Amino acid sequence: FGIPDTWIYDYSHEVDGIVYTHGHAGAGKPLAINLAMKMFKSVVCGHSHTQANLQYYSTKDSLIFGMTCGCLVDPHSYAFDYAKTQVSRPILGVGFVKNGLPSFIPMTL
Repeated sequence: FGIPDTWIYDYSHEVDGIVYTHGHAGAGKPLAINLAMKMFKSVVCGHSHTQANLQYYSTKDSLIFGMTCGCLVDPHSYAFDYAKTQVSRPILGVGFVKNGLPSFIPMTL
């Protein structure tokens, strides 16, 4: 893929106080805001086939967000055949944070 040698592969990274993480089983729905409330930090969560959302949570002292970014799969590919009988189809999209503000862009195949 031509990825720089300086990149570090892991399931979770924290940058500027925001946790960027792979989807987490057992966190419940909505995924990212549940994690954010448990961690008391804003969370961006990727690789969730059937969820995409952006929600905020506040206390008297702070405002945090949880953004679940959907996924980037080809639902018509052979590799995704295991999900062909599911009622929910994958939500394709990308999320990004610019100047501390989260955004989600839905995509179509």
